[in-house]
Amino acid sequence: MKFTPRRSFWFLFTAAIISALISARQPGAIEPPRNAVAGTLQLLMEPVSWTFTRAQSMLDSVLTFHHTPDQRLHRITSHYDRIITLLQTRIEVLQSLLHQTRLLESNFPGIQPGTLMAANVDGFSSAGINTIWLDRGYTADRSLKAGNPILAHLSLVGRISAVGPQTSQVTLLTAPSMKETAKIIRITNGVETVISRDCLVVGTGLGTLRCQLDQSIGSVRPEKGDIIVLSDSDWPGVINGITLGTVTSVRASHRTALRWSLTIAPVCNMQRVHHAVILLVTRP
Repeated sequence: MKFTPRRSFWFLFTAAIISALISARQPGAIEPPRNAVAGTLQLLMEPVSWTFTRAQSMLDSVLTFHHTPDQRLHRITSHYDRIITLLQTRIEVLQSLLHQTRLLESNFPGIQPGTLMAANVDGFSSAGINTIWLDRGYTADRSLKAGNPILAHLSLVGRISAVGPQTSQVTLLTAPSMKETAKIIRITNGVETVISRDCLVVGTGLGTLRCQLDQSIGSVRPEKGDIIVLSDSDWPGVINGITLGTVTSVRASHRTALRWSLTIAPVCNMQRVHHAVILLVTRP
């Protein structure tokens, strides 16, 4: 008969049982076989014991993530610290938007409740700096449509040009296609002086605005720091008087000596200011 590993196992197992029975009946005479059987059983059980020990060790490793208690505590603390930091950042964003909407409502009483929608800048145009996207679309509010003014920090920054389900495209005032009629005012010691009531402000496409102002008889020369405010019937009347920007330079026009050429910086650089407010009213 050929001894295979399986048959050898059963032979040893049977021999161990027989030896155990004999030693139980004659303990004085069969002491050496009992020791042999004990050694045999121990030898047979060692692989099983090693397997269970190894499995327990692996399970402990999985449960403890190979970290000491201090390391696990630090890991858990760091995880929740990141969550808290993220929540604090979101709260700060919401507080900033709430502050902006309250300022707009207090400075422009004509704005009706429920017509302001807070939004975040969702992206920028790869072709230039005069187009942005907001994270609000018509699924957020059906009254959101092209033509809605975009406000930020008590200033007008642009208008919605297209609306999608989740986002809206905004053309900023600095785009070459944008033109608005505005007033130029100067505030000295709390007193407001109107420098011009009719200034056509156009975008340069380079992140700034410009205005060509006629040098009429008796007119006051505009200066750096003068404020440009909206005065255009094509925009909702409730925001007429809102700031567009401030004058950064004044020079004689290259086309004619009877005009001043003004460069105007917007109040907000929307490449850095990532929050805005949408005015849902479109009619003047």
